[in-house]
Amino acid sequence: MSKQMSRLVKFGIVGMFNTVADFVVFALLSAAGMTVLPAQWISYGCGMVNSYMWNRNWTFRDSRSQDSREALRFILVNLAAFTAAAAILDWLYGHMNVSLPVCKLIATSASVLINYLGSRFLVFHTSDKGVKSYEN
Repeated sequence: MSKQMSRLVKFGIVGMFNTVADFVVFALLSAAGMTVLPAQWISYGCGMVNSYMWNRNWTFRDSRSQDSREALRFILVNLAAFTAAAAILDWLYGHMNVSLPVCKLIATSASVLINYLGSRFLVFHTSDKGVKSYEN
């Protein structure tokens, strides 16, 4: 399997775990009586932290030391992906009369693509040219 395909598969696996973490934290906070919006922000944040750790250490295998700029870039990439997905969802569903499941699928696909490319090139700076690979 190529390095790019391996990273994409790993990124998808991490994404599934992020979704589970998000849902579990949200369910626990909701069951504890927290209102919906604070529970959503906290659970989404937990998913982002999980994503950052796993993608940094497994998907992209970044051996450089962490710094606050990297974390900020990661947050900005995630916000860009989230914003793009929301805009696509709103536009397709609200203005183009496309069914909600199809809108969600398209918006999520765009979000995953933005997140992957942003993580690879802006956050973790992985490249297959002239860079020692740490993948097995």
